[in-house]
Amino acid sequence: MMSKPLSLCIAALITAAGLSACNDNTAQVCTASFATATTTVVDTTGAPVQAATVSTVLIRTGQTLPITSLLDPVTGVYPILDDGSISQLHASGDSIRVRAVNGAAAVEAVYHFDVPGGCHISKISGPDTLVVR
Repeated sequence: MMSKPLSLCIAALITAAGLSACNDNTAQVCTASFATATTTVVDTTGAPVQAATVSTVLIRTGQTLPITSLLDPVTGVYPILDDGSISQLHASGDSIRVRAVNGAAAVEAVYHFDVPGGCHISKISGPDTLVVR
């Protein structure tokens, strides 16, 4: 049978070992989900635009970011950024310019995203709806 002081020492060592495993140098474990940010594009009457052309540009580099996610089509809802662009974004945040064009009507907006933990995009700011005029 262990003495009480010895068992307390062993418990303290186990606790200390467990706490040392919780440091900032451990690898981030990401979920298998694939994040996609969207915006709704409407006309001046508020009707969803069915056939807009939407492009996303990383402002810092001028690079057009491709959308790699596959979404079930919803009229007027367009993907503007997804996890496929994580390698181009700064984890601490980056700004993108989204342009939606419908015939002669167009609109642009700036969005800010970060990549917390390097896993998935997260929208910090930017409109949920774009109105083409």
